[in-house]
Amino acid sequence: MIDRIHSSYAESTIIHDKGDAFTGRATKVKTYNETREAVRQILRNPETISAIHNIYAYKFTDKDGKTHKGFEDDGEFDAGTKLLKHICEHNVDDVLVIVSRNAGDKLDPLRFTHIINVGNAALAEL
Repeated sequence: MIDRIHSSYAESTIIHDKGDAFTGRATKVKTYNETREAVRQILRNPETISAIHNIYAYKFTDKDGKTHKGFEDDGEFDAGTKLLKHICEHNVDDVLVIVSRNAGDKLDPLRFTHIINVGNAALAEL
């Protein structure tokens, strides 16, 4: 399901459903600074900039062994929470996952399945 791997992140193929398009991107992070910079870099991608929602979640363990995690829904209520929950449930660490959604028709709860699937596909390459 991986379309391409950029020098700094892996990108999933696009899932299309009822006019919606979902793409996942994932990269390794170990600090807040790395996380912020990775978000900035990925959001500069023209395909990402044009998305109506860029949902992300991150989780990393610092050099002192403390775990840090967070998310951003970007207007897609509860999507970042679900993405972070997926990362935590699968014991993935030191990652940032960004899922971009270009919306078409209403997908209701099905959109969360697509968000998790493209996020997971990008993670699989890391």
